Amino acid sequence: MSTQIKITQLIKRPQWLVWSYLARIEDHVNWMSDAESITFSSASTSGVGTEFVCLTKVGPIRLKDKMEITRWQEGSEITIRHSGLVSGSGTLSLDRIDERHTLLTWQEDLTFPVFFVAPFGPYVAKLVLSQIWKSNLKRLNERIKTDPLELNRA
Repeated sequence: MSTQIKITQLIKRPQWLVWSYLARIEDHVNWMSDAESITFSSASTSGVGTEFVCLTKVGPIRLKDKMEITRWQEGSEITIRHSGLVSGSGTLSLDRIDERHTLLTWQEDLTFPVFFVAPFGPYVAKLVLSQIWKSNLKRLNERIKTDPLELNRA
């Protein structure tokens, strides 16, 4: 059964700066509480075709999330395909509000394994993951707000 999740975060920083954080896939573990480690399985670490495994932990559940970047729109969008135990796709996209404000949208369409899809499985997963990812985007926002590069350019 498929579950769709969409969350947004207004970030009071220019789009180029927010993108600089999103584009460094290896650093996502610094702001995603559910991402314990990222190991690249391709020679590239950015762009379409980049493959990696993210060791993901949500409560007592731990899994290796196999991912491949399927779309890379420089400065505005990264889409990945999940092909592990949980499958589907996810997109992080940026929309410029003005010179100093960016809207970050995180959208996922996930399919969970049959044993997880009890009557309330997808509903509970959506609630739990939405809360975790909202916190992740707030954490990213805080990191970007204190970025020394941006403070030096202001």
